[in-house]
Amino acid sequence: MTDRKINWDAWSPMTESDKKAASQQQYASTILVVMTFVNIVFGVLMITKILPVYLGMVLAFCAMFGIFLIAKKRLIDKDESLWETPMEFHQRMNRKIMHQWTRTCFITNKNISPDDDTARFTREFDAWVSVEGQKIVEDDARGSDPSEENRIIFSEWYQKDEADAANDEWRAYHNM
Repeated sequence: MTDRKINWDAWSPMTESDKKAASQQQYASTILVVMTFVNIVFGVLMITKILPVYLGMVLAFCAMFGIFLIAKKRLIDKDESLWETPMEFHQRMNRKIMHQWTRTCFITNKNISPDDDTARFTREFDAWVSVEGQKIVEDDARGSDPSEENRIIFSEWYQKDEADAANDEWRAYHNM
């Protein structure tokens, strides 16, 4: 279920995600009304002694649980959970965003798969570089006449790798 705020202003058209959120909110409100009505019916049946109290309570509980399961199945997506922590929520949303967003290699200008965890990021140019692009950068930067961009990217990665290696060495020495 979504936790997005819906802009109900008349002047802005609703996006598809806003329509989905509105539909889910309407469905959830309807389920609450149905649950309330079912509880009232069981309450009346128990007060008028048509149904014994113990049986009415068990049936009311079963009805609420059934309605809850139906609503959960219709409102919650497959990868969602009612009891996820904020960190799990953000990880799930990041996975969704990453699968919708394709990265483009700064060097080769080819798309990088969202599942490709070997692509590297260059902060200097605020861009991603694929494995193929990394090889091009490295070969050019180590060549006799490197381009300025490739030299900058390679030196940034070299410094980061050296810092990571020093940190790993320090952690190993101090048993962390």
